[in-house]
This record gives sequence, structure tokens and C-alpha cells, in this order.
Amino acid sequence: MMPLGDDNTANRGVPVVNYAIIAACVAVFWWQNGLDDRLGESAVLTYGLVPGTLVASEAYTLITHMFMHGGWLHLGGNMMFLWVFGRNLEDRLGAGRFVAFYLIAQMVGAGQLIKLLFGLEYWMAVVIVGCLMMIYVLFGGMTATTWVQIIKAVMLL
Repeated sequence: MMPLGDDNTANRGVPVVNYAIIAACVAVFWWQNGLDDRLGESAVLTYGLVPGTLVASEAYTLITHMFMHGGWLHLGGNMMFLWVFGRNLEDRLGAGRFVAFYLIAQMVGAGQLIKLLFGLEYWMAVVIVGCLMMIYVLFGGMTATTWVQIIKAVMLL
């Protein structure tokens, strides 16, 4: 089951930051797909967060990696959840706190910490952390909304 919508009758305004994040992710994905194989690999190595290679001079990848996606399903799944739940979070938290909440969750979700702590393969750490962070962010942020919406989210997951 997929969450296709929610009750937004209490929202006070347009979630500009949420829409901007979605637009940036889609734009970066289109840009990535327009590159040939050699340039695409170079873009991933330059702007993606490559395990074991993060150094101070490349700290920008902590931000740039969160706009890159590995395929249509990756992009679609992430944007669907951001579309459904991000609107409520931005409305409840405000634009500034929503940006901070999103950026912190994305940086932690990069998987490096789990890889180091548990000695897992990087791809496995990213999948585990991605799932956990989605749950933490959704429910952590949803506590600012209503329990009815949290229960609906659990039923849809």
C-alpha cells in the first residue's frame, strides 16, 4: 500500500520549502539521466557521498548527495513520502525548522555510522538507515500533527 494523500484541511499555507526540495530532487535526477555513462559516473563520484572517501575538502557532498537518486523507483518513493508527509511537517514546524530537520535526517541517513559500528556492507547500511530514518523522521515529525495521522501512516506502511 502507498500513502497517496492525507487530510490537509488544517494546513495554514503553501509548503514552499517542501515543494522546492521535491523540485530540486527531480531536476537533479533529470540532469543525471541526461549524462552519458562516463559523465554520470563522474557526477556520482563528485556529488555523491562515496563511502570511506569523505574528507573536509569534500564536505559539500553531505548536502549534494541528498538530491541524487539511483533510479525512478528511488526518486518516486522518496518524493511520494515527501509530498504526503512533508507538507504537514513544514506546516507544523515552520520553514526554517523543517529545513534543519530534513538536512539533519539526510546527513545521518548517509549510512556511514552504521557501516562503521556494525561492520556491514555499505549498501546494506544505507538500506537499513534509510528505512529507519524514514520511520524516525515521519513519526518524529508527525508527533507535531495528530495521532490520527500517525495511525493512518502506520496502516498505509
